[in-house]
Amino acid sequence: MLRRYYGPGITFLIGLALSMLGITNRVLGLAVIGISVLWTLLVLPVVSPWLPSIGLEHGDGIALRIRGPMRRPQGKRKVRQETQSLVRDIRDYLRSQPNATIQSLTDHQATTQAMSNAKDEAEKNAIWNQMTLGLIERSEKERYELAERFGGRLHYLIGEYQRRGLLNEGDAHLLEWQAGSMHWMGQTATTLDALGRRL
Repeated sequence: MLRRYYGPGITFLIGLALSMLGITNRVLGLAVIGISVLWTLLVLPVVSPWLPSIGLEHGDGIALRIRGPMRRPQGKRKVRQETQSLVRDIRDYLRSQPNATIQSLTDHQATTQAMSNAKDEAEKNAIWNQMTLGLIERSEKERYELAERFGGRLHYLIGEYQRRGLLNEGDAHLLEWQAGSMHWMGQTATTLDALGRRL
């Protein structure tokens, strides 16, 4: 099992080393510990994405593993540009696609007509089941295509806005759910556009 301690682990080691150096001077030792605590509580939330991670791996023994920073946060300007680019691409894509509402109404009318011409209840059930299966297949295909086209960029931006406190977990899940449907994808673009303007 790998446990990672990002900034706090490094701060603890630095604070421990400095405290040991100042052990002959009680005031200096307490000052170093106090600075270490303030560093952990106030500074680390801002700088921790730039810091390496320390991991303890348990197996036949215990191994200490130090890794480089997991990621370097993008600046506001970069995130805003990425957001504008994604919003523009989503809207261009939606404009190039057939109107989903009109298509749904057309399919419903065709199914209603076919059911009204059915000879018996079994034929009606067969028509209804075929329509339902078609809707499910179309929805899955739509979700896959949207994820393939926009999923990675959207997931990245959602993470950036969450990290900046502009998007909570519930709203992030809603955005990801909306992004799987042509019907709701326009709302996803509108929300992203608004978030980009708040940076």
